[in-house]
Amino acid sequence: MELTGNYFENTLQIGEVAHEKYFQKNEQNEFPKCLLRYWTMGEIISSFASAGFIIDKLVERPRFDSNKNIPGEFTLVASKLKIER
Repeated sequence: MELTGNYFENTLQIGEVAHEKYFQKNEQNEFPKCLLRYWTMGEIISSFASAGFIIDKLVERPRFDSNKNIPGEFTLVASKLKIER
């Protein structure tokens, strides 16, 4: 595996629609391009904390392909206290 790009890049990128590569080539041509913004793990967790969520757990799972030595899936479990007014 050769990693490219910059993990900390925060500009919009032109990319494929999610899961587009799993469709037939002729169907892929019908998909529009989309704008993507890649978020860092720190930005994601911080946004939940800033919104008042209590982080209960962050679970990391390996990738589904042969590169199981790097994370590929994350599950964030959080709760928010309901304040009665």
